[in-house]
Amino acid sequence: MYKLFILLLAVSFSTIALSQKVKLKKGIVYVDAVAKHKIKTEAGSEVTISNIQSDKEEIFAFYKDYKNSDLITKSNPEGKVRWIEITFLDFNKKVEISSRGRKGIIKFLISNKVYVNGIIDEKAIDKIITKYGVSSFSDQRPNQNIRVIINN
Repeated sequence: MYKLFILLLAVSFSTIALSQKVKLKKGIVYVDAVAKHKIKTEAGSEVTISNIQSDKEEIFAFYKDYKNSDLITKSNPEGKVRWIEITFLDFNKKVEISSRGRKGIIKFLISNKVYVNGIIDEKAIDKIITKYGVSSFSDQRPNQNIRVIINN
């Protein structure tokens, strides 16, 4: 039992020691107290991320949702399904992930090693797309393929 406790303590300590600290302050993303990216929120549901040295938008995140009456619970009284569509603008590639805040988006990008030395790594993007899917939330949306034809 003692050895198991020591092993768990060592593993948790190494995880805490190796994790990166992310802070958002006045539109700047700090990773381990170093300014790395600019982040801007527009219209409440749009987030753009760029490199700290440029104003060129590199990543665009858009919050999306729909209502599904089958998912109504006490904690979700409207039955909303929420997710984020992330577009990597220079590569014209998209991925959908579960909803999270701006800091959560940055942590997601860092943990998936999207930025390597301040430059977006296309191989990391492809890996994310393979892992999470291009339209995993949109495909589950009810009534998504209904067409309305209006004849005058």
